[in-house]
Amino acid sequence: LPEAAFFGEEGSAGCDCAYLWVVDPIDGTTNFSRGISECGISAVLLQNEEPIVGVVYNPGQKKLYSAVKGQGATCNGRQFRVSKKSFREGLFCTAFSLYRKEFAERCMNVLREVYAGCNDFRRFGSCALELCYLAEGKCDLYFEYRVFPWDFGAAVLILQEAGGVICGEAGEKLPFDRATPVIAANDQGNLEELVRIVRKHILDFEYEEILR
Repeated sequence: LPEAAFFGEEGSAGCDCAYLWVVDPIDGTTNFSRGISECGISAVLLQNEEPIVGVVYNPGQKKLYSAVKGQGATCNGRQFRVSKKSFREGLFCTAFSLYRKEFAERCMNVLREVYAGCNDFRRFGSCALELCYLAEGKCDLYFEYRVFPWDFGAAVLILQEAGGVICGEAGEKLPFDRATPVIAANDQGNLEELVRIVRKHILDFEYEEILR
């Protein structure tokens, strides 16, 4: 696709192109630097701002998650689906806005309320992998306050193709041009409950704040 542009944390070649690759060569950089296997390579192809091909590769575990729009999601060629667990049974993945620690208290308030109503929580340190884990039923709920498109881009398609649901802070479609809160779940009912909790604790949300 020589006509496609690239966008990522390390830089971009912007243009008014129909196709755009959004790439993160290492999601979970701290894990990678310390020899922890929870890290991955993420690449998604957008066509007119819609994800059509997504790949997340975990080299430490040799797991390749992939999806093509309308064709389902696979890990090493094996197709998978989200879990059917309820909110009460759910495992919640989250983080505390590592690079903007002034947001940590809000995130912890969300965690405190979700934790009281779910099974347990985890913090793996890679948005891309956590969303893939949700897609294959290893966890069931996800929230992070400030995430970039190269972190979530490929996993959005993988999760949706596995039957999961994902949105921004107010239930809106995720943007691919800026940082955003990300909320995801294995089904619509669990997503709506998670959105309700997030909005309860983050009422003063503004995009300008997280972009600073």
